[in-house]
Amino acid sequence: MKTKTMKTKLLTLLCGALLTLGFTACSDDPKKPENEIGNKLHEDPAKVELILVDCHLHVQWNDVQEHGGPHQNPDTEAKHIKTVQKIIWQLNPATKQWEFGSEGQKKFYVQKAPWYDGRPAPVYLLFIKYYNAAGKEITDQFQSEDQRKIHQHFFMAEDVKTLPGGKTEADDQETDKLFDYLYCDTDPWNKTTKEDARLIGKKSPTGFKGVLRFLKTRKAFDMHIKLYHGYKSKFINGDKTCPYYKPDNRLYQSGTFDIDYKIPFVIYMDRDDTEKVDPNINGDTDLSKLSEEDLDDNSNEVINNLAEAFNLDWYEALKEYVNFVYKKKAHSNEGYWL
Repeated sequence: MKTKTMKTKLLTLLCGALLTLGFTACSDDPKKPENEIGNKLHEDPAKVELILVDCHLHVQWNDVQEHGGPHQNPDTEAKHIKTVQKIIWQLNPATKQWEFGSEGQKKFYVQKAPWYDGRPAPVYLLFIKYYNAAGKEITDQFQSEDQRKIHQHFFMAEDVKTLPGGKTEADDQETDKLFDYLYCDTDPWNKTTKEDARLIGKKSPTGFKGVLRFLKTRKAFDMHIKLYHGYKSKFINGDKTCPYYKPDNRLYQSGTFDIDYKIPFVIYMDRDDTEKVDPNINGDTDLSKLSEEDLDDNSNEVINNLAEAFNLDWYEALKEYVNFVYKKKAHSNEGYWL
């Protein structure tokens, strides 16, 4: 009887030991990583506001990321060639589809920037702001030091087409041959260098603020903008980051994209095209007395390119040109700064 009782106790102890071992083994399993998609520590954007500002430089192009320098050009009387442009890209809550908002335009219109002794002109400040479904701005949610370490916008050209009068080139589809971009993020994120904000985009590029210059003329393309969210970091090989136009394959394996969208751009002219137009046509010219036959071929090329880009007739395009080139406000410290 004692032997049977002893066997029962031993069996009970053995089963308990096995159960304990089983629970111990489970507790030693590798801990599952946090679900970054469900725990991003920021909201998903439901609306994008992009502001593009026609600028001149107060420093050399190669010094912009260290010292700032881009400043809004003066407004003009032109109706279509705008100094400040805005596009709204938003999620329609009814259709669940993304669409352009009525408060902005559907394309950005820009010029090729000739190189003037290290200072290309024009250059364009690009500001990106995000909003949630309730319409509240959430850009600040991406601006903590931890969030900056894992976020970076990328800007890639797609579906590049040559406009009438333009020249098709072998490298048209290569983003870095079409436009250049400098990351110019600041700390604080919502202050300017004129307000003593510190430029941090070179070391930790996120792309909520940046500067563009366009390298070709008479092109239309989609700028594919993607906001990368790394599970741990956006940096590769230590402290290195990817160029604005080329996210490394390793990023795709170690992160996701919070949002991506395509914005149409039209490079409608070269800034130096103004030299082609008859200088006798200026702000004092009575345009009502002119016809297309009165202008030489070079002048008409520029005017007709404007007409094609903005869907204008010849006279409207001529007036737009004169208002843009000759009827502008004086330079001042007002307007957008980096």
